[in-house]
Amino acid sequence: MPVTRGAPQGGGLSPRFFNIYVKDLPKAVQSQSMQFADDLTVSEQGRDIQLIGSNLSCTFQDIKSYCEDRELIVNASKTQLIIFKVPTKKIPPHFQVTLDNCVITPASSVKLLGVILDKHLTFGEHIDYTVKKCHGILGSLTRASAFLSRDLRKLAYTALVRSRLEYCSAIFASASSTQLRKLDTVQKIASRIICGAARNTHSAPLLEALNLESLDKRRTDHIISLVESIISENCHPALLNMFTVLQNGDVSTDQQARIGIGKRRFSVFAPGKYNCSMI
Repeated sequence: MPVTRGAPQGGGLSPRFFNIYVKDLPKAVQSQSMQFADDLTVSEQGRDIQLIGSNLSCTFQDIKSYCEDRELIVNASKTQLIIFKVPTKKIPPHFQVTLDNCVITPASSVKLLGVILDKHLTFGEHIDYTVKKCHGILGSLTRASAFLSRDLRKLAYTALVRSRLEYCSAIFASASSTQLRKLDTVQKIASRIICGAARNTHSAPLLEALNLESLDKRRTDHIISLVESIISENCHPALLNMFTVLQNGDVSTDQQARIGIGKRRFSVFAPGKYNCSMI
């Protein structure tokens, strides 16, 4: 059939064409919106949860009207809702948001662009999921190790496993040390597989011989690189003005954390990482 509209799925320019087509969407809604191609997230904040729900419902209607004018379809049944809060804050038991006769109840966690966000922003569920996936890949690497050289085993680890351990690492870098150590354990296991060592072999000498930096150092370096990109304005426009450079060279932010969950935001903990690296 002749194609009269749309762009080819998988085409190199298709996401750019789609972004151009919906570039005015944020101006059409009242809530804060974040887009990644056809993935749209809207957010509201406040102390009155019923008002938040009402605002989100109104925003959905704005989005629906915008899409209908451009012959796009919004699937309300695929919409997810999560409320980020401290553990002591209670949500009304029957709280829900209704979108086009589709009832959306708050979830304890949601997956957004490959990152699992839990309602307390501990990132524990995301790390556990990542570790489980990496163990499965390491199992395959173990079975194939007899047919691969050490260099190829290391290459397979860095490409297939470490890339997963570090995906969006700047976001979950504020997770507890207990959670982050689970990622370190994966790298230690991988070092034994790469070197063909026994399971009880001490991993530190192996990691040094393989020239594999600690994941903590790589996370810190990544955060520092992101901060440098932001203060040099070599970043996405949404990140501009996130930080301020002081006269002594330190970086600060106007965003302050009143409670513990707020300290897990990149904009709050990143300046401390950057300033420590400059000492």
